[in-house]
Amino acid sequence: MYCNVRDICTPYQALRTVRELAIVDGATWPLAASVLLNDTFVDDVLTGANTIEDALECQSQLINLCAMAQFKLRKWASNNSQILQTVAEEECAISPSVLLDTSEQSDLRVLGLKWNPLADTFSFNATPSTTKPTKRTVLSEIARIFDPLSLLSPTTFWTKYLMQQLWTSGVSREDPIPVKISDAWLRYQSELLMIEHICIPRRLTHDNMKNVQLHAFSDSSEKGYPAAVYLRVETATVIHCQLITGKSKVTPLKKSTIPRLELCGALLAARLLHLVTTTYTDRVKIYELHAWTDSTTTLVWIQSSPHRWATFVANRTSQIQDLTAPSIWHHVPTQDNPVDCASRGLFPSELVDHPLWWTGTTFLKESLNN
Repeated sequence: MYCNVRDICTPYQALRTVRELAIVDGATWPLAASVLLNDTFVDDVLTGANTIEDALECQSQLINLCAMAQFKLRKWASNNSQILQTVAEEECAISPSVLLDTSEQSDLRVLGLKWNPLADTFSFNATPSTTKPTKRTVLSEIARIFDPLSLLSPTTFWTKYLMQQLWTSGVSREDPIPVKISDAWLRYQSELLMIEHICIPRRLTHDNMKNVQLHAFSDSSEKGYPAAVYLRVETATVIHCQLITGKSKVTPLKKSTIPRLELCGALLAARLLHLVTTTYTDRVKIYELHAWTDSTTTLVWIQSSPHRWATFVANRTSQIQDLTAPSIWHHVPTQDNPVDCASRGLFPSELVDHPLWWTGTTFLKESLNN
């Protein structure tokens, strides 16, 4: 089948053809079929394996399955040179020799992020603006930070709240912005390059895992309400805890009470936890789910029948109970809540070295016996 690049339907036709290949001929190569169906993003295939043997088998199946439709895979990249040595060097996005020379650093672009195969970490792109700050240029610069997993939520939330302040100030698109907002914006721009120093480990799992848990946290303030999900992995010798995704929303201009905003944050956490759980079902066995809030009022609402409350509370409580079991919800002190910082916003310099945000609260790193 040939596609005209000018046709609106062309992207769908191209991706639908790949999916049809996996469905029709995938029985012979099940690993490859699963990858094409679940790990394909537009024209990029991003997948992995726990062992080199499994990765090589997956690579072989992908090549064979795609060959059925005369598709040739190119731009191979891996954090292990053995994977790259099985294909011609001109078909690799990175030379196998780079992985053997620790003095060489080579980042690749992966869905808008930077990936360092040698360190096996993701990082972000940042380009400070030198233009005069106006409502138009500020909005444009905010949109340039690409953070698909919302790992930079404390900082991106700050920019969204600043934009809300700018919008309510009444200035037009091209007028100079108020001095107070301008000073904060200029500080943000002066620190923006610091986010390029943030490195996120790609691998979430570890060898010899004996207990894997997901912990969701929520919070709120007058500015907005965030949520985040952490993966806690316990092995025989050590406990790992890592942020895997987050989300934040600015408070609507229509005023609301803090307890209601806390409930909105809890609903955001429940949705995130449900999304991560369903995504990980076929990849990692999750033993336990936990959700945390520092609002005792929210806990009472969640752990009671929704029909007892007014419409606003009842609707959101019902959604939370549909997504999560009330029994998994617990209280966390505000000082131990890792998303507290995201409800207020952080400058890049404050976010870079913020262990509570990146690795979660201290008690997650302690043994269950404690």
